[in-house]
Amino acid sequence: WGGTFIYVGFALMMLVLVTKIFSPSSYSDTNKFTLILILFLLCYAMANIPRLYPEIEMYALPFALFAVILQSFFRSALASIVFLLMIFSAGLVSSNGIEFLWIEIPSGLLAILLLNNLRKRSQLLGVITVVFISSSLLFFESNIIKEGHLNNIDFSYFGWFAVSALLTVLAVPLVFIVERIFGLISEMALLELSDTNNSLLRELAQVAPGTFQHS
Repeated sequence: WGGTFIYVGFALMMLVLVTKIFSPSSYSDTNKFTLILILFLLCYAMANIPRLYPEIEMYALPFALFAVILQSFFRSALASIVFLLMIFSAGLVSSNGIEFLWIEIPSGLLAILLLNNLRKRSQLLGVITVVFISSSLLFFESNIIKEGHLNNIDFSYFGWFAVSALLTVLAVPLVFIVERIFGLISEMALLELSDTNNSLLRELAQVAPGTFQHS
């Protein structure tokens, strides 16, 4: 526990430095910086659930959910680095640390990359599906490398990845809740409001075209 405490403390210190360097505005914004710290601590706490309840598999936990929330409120560079620090810290308590990192890091970063092109909240389901496929393929590849054949692969893990993907859908209401609690506006909300296909904007264009052009 002593070594873990030191490592997590170091990760928190890195978190502060990264935020200050890559996003001074987020560092000076109490609400944004508090959100980053809370997400980090929640991710580490969630990683400890399988140690308390061994029947719960680590891969069933929705770590990609943190990538989605981070990308919703912060720039990609900051979101990516903070997510990496989260996963490295979570990997400390994983029974298969290297495999855990091999699966969760690319999947989470892929989610952040895909969310850059997000236009509607409904498209998040597509991103989550891609993350599920990515996690499954990385797990399959990792086990093929270790075992050399298919006979010893535990295919029940793909069910755990599906559970993780379903839980990641909670990011949609959680982003909304974070907006209300911390007084922040997510990228998804801004994109939906600026979408010219939005019914309210179409109505504004028809009723007051001059106002629409200047808005």
